[in-house]
Amino acid sequence: MKYVGIFIHTFGVPVPSPLKDPAAWEILERYLTTDQTYGQMEDDFHAYLGDRHRLADWNDARLALFSGDGDDQLSLSNLLALKRKHISEQSSPDLRLPTRRRARAVSNYLFTSHD
Repeated sequence: MKYVGIFIHTFGVPVPSPLKDPAAWEILERYLTTDQTYGQMEDDFHAYLGDRHRLADWNDARLALFSGDGDDQLSLSNLLALKRKHISEQSSPDLRLPTRRRARAVSNYLFTSHD
């Protein structure tokens, strides 16, 4: 097995986990609260995180997106609970955010990796 190391010079400042980045979570939340498609959300998510994007890190969050089995409010609640495990909320979100009520085609996008 060959080990390949990646060195990122941070001048002594530890690089925080992307799971602690509120803006990354907001991209996921936007999927549940707007008419954004899953593919658009994935594109925005990868564009935002760039090299910090690791598919395995976000598996639980992606599962939470569909945990409500069509109930976006329940999925949002589950996503926010998972978010709180990784970061503290600066302000309490309104869990009654409007959700979209149309079916989502995700079969071609679910768990795709841009790595």
